[in-house]
Amino acid sequence: MPTQDSRIIPVDQVSKAPRGRKANVDQELLDLLKQVKPGFAANLESIFGKVDKPNRSQVSQRVRTHWKMVHDTKPSVNYSTDGVPQVSHGK
Repeated sequence: MPTQDSRIIPVDQVSKAPRGRKANVDQELLDLLKQVKPGFAANLESIFGKVDKPNRSQVSQRVRTHWKMVHDTKPSVNYSTDGVPQVSHGK
């Protein structure tokens, strides 16, 4: 049964929060990912630097987790030849 505090809100006002004990939100990463529009990509070297191959899965997961907080689409996370992570809207 709804309480007096519950109300219907627009979808764009729904807030998403990470769950779990390791839910750490990086505000700098969120702010950068919010700016990515379709057809563009974000170079994440300023946040992660050059990432070695063994650590790329952890970085990619962190990017995907933060991406879901600000976008409704799936991200495409790629790495340059020297290991710089880049993210864009996926297909």
